[in-house]
Amino acid sequence: MIPPADITQDRTYRHFPSFAAYARACIDTGLCQPAGNSDWTFGHHWRDAEQFLEAMEAGRAEPGVMAIARRLRISAAGAMTNSEGPTRRRRRVWAEQGDEVDVDRMLADKPRAWQCTAIGRPAPIVRILAMFDCNGTCNTEQFGAAAAAVALASDALATAGYAFEVWAIQHGTGLKWERMHTVTACVKGAGEPLDLERVASVYTLGAIRYLGFGLIRHDMHPTDVGRCRTPDAATLAICSATGSIRPEQFSPSGIDADAIARAALSLIPAAASKQETAHV
Repeated sequence: MIPPADITQDRTYRHFPSFAAYARACIDTGLCQPAGNSDWTFGHHWRDAEQFLEAMEAGRAEPGVMAIARRLRISAAGAMTNSEGPTRRRRRVWAEQGDEVDVDRMLADKPRAWQCTAIGRPAPIVRILAMFDCNGTCNTEQFGAAAAAVALASDALATAGYAFEVWAIQHGTGLKWERMHTVTACVKGAGEPLDLERVASVYTLGAIRYLGFGLIRHDMHPTDVGRCRTPDAATLAICSATGSIRPEQFSPSGIDADAIARAALSLIPAAASKQETAHV
């Protein structure tokens, strides 16, 4: 089922509760045309639509993409430690209960005799975007690098104590229209643990051309093929997101750990960290 669209003069926008729901809705349009290369229909691994949809429901990634994402997540973690990640300034405060009691305050019958650690006001939920549409030259290594970068950003946010969400995003224009076509789908909710394989499942080659163009044809014009674009500031604002990770950001040959770390750090809300610590 395709959810209702928010349509303005400049944009058609849809949001799905999961990436699997997005994939099924695209196929249900009947407008997805198989690509000449089967790798661009359901990826390297899945043989048909039902296998692909079952994998998306279960959050299973292509084995090749998953192996690369795991390896690069580990190799780029060292580069992350040498960069400035999110911080939340801590301070000691007095409270009715806490980590350590102050005997003198307690004997003096003073209120709040316990010391505890405060980290300021609760941080807002951070939302980052896994952008899965790109041109047909991207390879498995680039997909794995994108998944690793999203995972590293998630690791940093979780360590800093932020609640965060991961959304998949498809963003571009139809060639016969000037209006933006933006579709998002929730991959990880704020209260859910990070599942690297579910994030990596978004980076399946079949989701780029075969599925996305079908939805564009449904929403805009039956002969449209669309053009992929990196989300701009207005799109990020609509999605309430800090940034996006796209496979095309990475070199098709020789993925650099520092590049993955930089991409991950670009998703971290430095302004939010500064705003939060200002109140401590």
